[in-house]
Order: sequence, then C-alpha cells, then structure tokens
Amino acid sequence: MSKRLIVILIIVTLVGIMGSNEKTLAQNVAPLIVKVVGAQGQNLSGARVVIEDSTGTTVFNGFTDEQGSVRVDVAYGTYSILVDYQGFINTATASVSSQAGTVSTIATNVFIEIFGQAMTFATFVLWIIVLALIISIPTVIIVRIRKKKPPPPPPPPEPE
Repeated sequence: MSKRLIVILIIVTLVGIMGSNEKTLAQNVAPLIVKVVGAQGQNLSGARVVIEDSTGTTVFNGFTDEQGSVRVDVAYGTYSILVDYQGFINTATASVSSQAGTVSTIATNVFIEIFGQAMTFATFVLWIIVLALIISIPTVIIVRIRKKKPPPPPPPPEPE
C-alpha cells in the first residue's frame, strides 16, 4: 500500500506543478494593441500588420479592422511591428510587461485617400497644382483666341 500512496503523491505533486506553471504562463500574457493611423490621425483599416517576437518568430500577420486596430494576446516581452498601408511602410517596437497590455499607435504619412489611392500631403498638393494647370492652360488659350480681333478689312480701291 505504501508504494501506491507514494505513486499517488508523486502524480498529485506533478499535476500541481504543471498546473502552477500553466497559471504562471497565463499570468504572463497580455494584449498588444496596434493602432494604425494616417497623418491626420484618421484610422487606416486594411493595413497589413506583422508582429514578431524578440527571436524573430512571427506571432501575428494580418490586417487592421475598421477602426485601424489589431489586438493580439502575447507573452511578456519586446515585439517588432511592421505596418504596410498601400506601400507606406512603418516600423515600431513595443514592450508588453503588465496585465494591462500595451497600445502601440503607429502613424503613417497617409494624408488622404482619393479613389482608393493613398497620398501624402505633398502628393495631394501636387495633384491639385496639376489639375489647376490642366484646367487653366486651355482656358487661357481659348480666351486669347476669342480676344484676337479679326484683321482690318482691306482698304477700298482708289478711284481712277
């Protein structure tokens, strides 16, 4: 009987140790929230987000939701974050070290999106200038053509 009791005690001890490790591991997991915004603070939905841990292992590879956010439960540690929104790429580092988790806001240079095309402020201004030129140059040409006076009529023939 003593052998059985010893085996049972060993099993109970091992189960208790395993259970306490799982509890410890669960306590060391917290949310990492990545928020992707544009140059004006607007949420950028559909941005690709890649999160890697300190060993280079990818822990998340996906897209932001309608609010421009991604929420991933990760173990405590430091993470590299890569964000790609229509070719505008930014990187950041975030540390998760408490149950409250970490919010990492990553700003891109995207100023405005027109017809699905993301633009920086400089690109937007350039397009405004180009459109102004496209409209004004033909207008100036048309006005000048209309302002041209017809040539004066030929002088009347002199009587002989």
